[in-house]
Amino acid sequence: MWYALIWIILVILSALRFQPKIQFSTFERNRLLKKGESAAILEARELEQNVYMKALREIIVSISIVWFVYLVILEKPGAIGLVIAFVGIVLLPVIARLKPFLVFGQLIERRTRKLLEELIEPIKPFLSPWKTSISEPTFQINSKDELMALVEGSNGFMTRAELSRLKANLRFDSLKVDDILTPRKDVVAISKDEVLGPLVLDEMYKTGHSRFPVYDQDIDHVVGILHLQDIVDVTVGQKIVEDAMRRPVMVVNHDQNLSSVLNLFVKKHQHLAVVTNDRKKMIGVVSLEDVFAELIGQDIADDLEK
Repeated sequence: MWYALIWIILVILSALRFQPKIQFSTFERNRLLKKGESAAILEARELEQNVYMKALREIIVSISIVWFVYLVILEKPGAIGLVIAFVGIVLLPVIARLKPFLVFGQLIERRTRKLLEELIEPIKPFLSPWKTSISEPTFQINSKDELMALVEGSNGFMTRAELSRLKANLRFDSLKVDDILTPRKDVVAISKDEVLGPLVLDEMYKTGHSRFPVYDQDIDHVVGILHLQDIVDVTVGQKIVEDAMRRPVMVVNHDQNLSSVLNLFVKKHQHLAVVTNDRKKMIGVVSLEDVFAELIGQDIADDLEK
């Protein structure tokens, strides 16, 4: 019975889904295509090929259905043939969705994909009227880079300040102390034995800073933090830095992320931290204000208080 053989072929053809593994949303794919990303190029090519493969399958299925009905009616004339043909066509998609056929269909797709791609290349103009769009998943953002690109492209939707804050928040967790520290060569520090005289106080005020690392012998041995507010009531020339400085000193590693450093600042009620490298050598300082500036996307006053 030839019609039975054609029906089995129809079931197998219906099991061929040609569903691509979609990794990117449409927006992200187009964004990456502009950048020439190979993964996006391959996915776009696969999507296009799948559209034509589905079109070819629909053509073959349509022709096969006509042959199936013709052969059934030819062998079983009258109402019986029509009923058999109708039932066979109705059952096609149901049987094709059964797992054994789906697995078999996937196997055929993998084995014949390259051949099919070569086959459809010269007949794409003919297949165009049969093309159907690929149903892509509901839009979703797959990466911070994609969200950042959306944010940067939202001109007019948000104010400049809102954009700045949102972009700052998006990149905050990826930033490390290295990215924002004040390097050692630019750190203004003071010796613990320095007398708090007029010249010293004048120099401190001129820096524009409100907190200064206090060192013992050299800057690699920071022993405290001096806050300008702590010396407001100091009688000039009667005290040294060690008498007015605050202890202890907060120390962070250069490769710590800013989220953890912010938590430390809050937990320890500190505003300035010494930054060390992997060899525990002092390489700079970072302040609570520096971290907040990155979090909210704008500079804030250095005299931020508790």
